[in-house]
Amino acid sequence: MFPAFLPKDLLAKSKIVRLPHPRNSKINDFLVENGRIFEIQLVDRPHSSWFIDNYVVSNGNCILVHQIHPLFLVIPYMLDHIRELSPKADFFYGTPYKAIEELVFPYFERVCDTMASEFDVCYCLSKTKLHNWLLGRVEALIPYFKKKQEMPDNQLVEICYGVLRHYIPPSIQSSLKEGIISKYPGSFPPKVLDLIPAPTFNDDFLSDKPAKKTTKAPPKTAPKPKSVPAITNFFSVIPKKDKC
Repeated sequence: MFPAFLPKDLLAKSKIVRLPHPRNSKINDFLVENGRIFEIQLVDRPHSSWFIDNYVVSNGNCILVHQIHPLFLVIPYMLDHIRELSPKADFFYGTPYKAIEELVFPYFERVCDTMASEFDVCYCLSKTKLHNWLLGRVEALIPYFKKKQEMPDNQLVEICYGVLRHYIPPSIQSSLKEGIISKYPGSFPPKVLDLIPAPTFNDDFLSDKPAKKTTKAPPKTAPKPKSVPAITNFFSVIPKKDKC
């Protein structure tokens, strides 16, 4: 038993859908409610506890439910099919994303190029539009963190990128960072290793001459101990007396 933190009255009208997570492609539970989608996260805190009313819950884990933009969930799939033109009705056919396509379609033209055909309009992911959209999502977080901490924008944008990085496929993270650096000079400065002092060598080491041979002085020998006199030398012989 552990607590859950979620928007009020969310569970009353919501339904659970299982989708691959954009970070690691593992199946994760999401809640869909009134045109919004929420991620369900289990926060593992094994060495902590909760105080709930007058009780202590020894299990420090908790569940967090927070809203996520639906486009983040489908970006990995769209990147894998970036060269394909498909009408909306067939775009997510046969995939688990079919369950949330109505949430995604209102934002389709923000990241897709369109081509009109005789019967329908076809869509294809545009990397340029996707890049601009992701950059916009990062920038949208700057005012929030600026209220928490007074820092230059080129430092705040690094924090904002760190928040969204877990929902961006690794294949486009580097290009997004390059776009951020271009727009916010000074962000993501290269890491410089501490200067290590160069070793010093003597002239013999740097020259081609063979190293000088040094002769070791012979070890000092301990003086020989003087001979110890026999113990009998300390006693004199008592002469024998003649018997009467």
